[in-house]
Amino acid sequence: MSVLRVAANVQSSSESITKAFPPSQTAHMDRHVLWNNNNFECNILNVDGSCLGTPPRACFGGLIRNSDGYYIYGFSGFLPASTDILQAELSAIYFGLRSTKDLGISPLACYSDSILAIDTIIEACSTYHVYAVLIHEIKVLLA
Repeated sequence: MSVLRVAANVQSSSESITKAFPPSQTAHMDRHVLWNNNNFECNILNVDGSCLGTPPRACFGGLIRNSDGYYIYGFSGFLPASTDILQAELSAIYFGLRSTKDLGISPLACYSDSILAIDTIIEACSTYHVYAVLIHEIKVLLA
């Protein structure tokens, strides 16, 4: 294929894409995001876990802000050879609580979007649970 033919194909494709996706005519509006501490006058630990991709990868992370919303500390981690979202969510809670303890941050409220992780921590846990040690460590940090 000649260089001229390739250039013509690129030009044609570019024109087709431009016609398919015209520039937006709407005015851009800034979106202001505010920190919501639900009126807690303490530091806030916000955690989350994720399990995404092909092949799936389990990761976790979180951040700590003071009651005014100012960033104090952030963390993230990767769980090798894991595709379990519960492990990712529990790990986020554990590493967040451990970080606040290491940094001497208190008082503290912790936010997580995982009802399963919260219920697993709150309820009595079997010593045979696959994450029994991790759950126990979280309970120790909460005590």
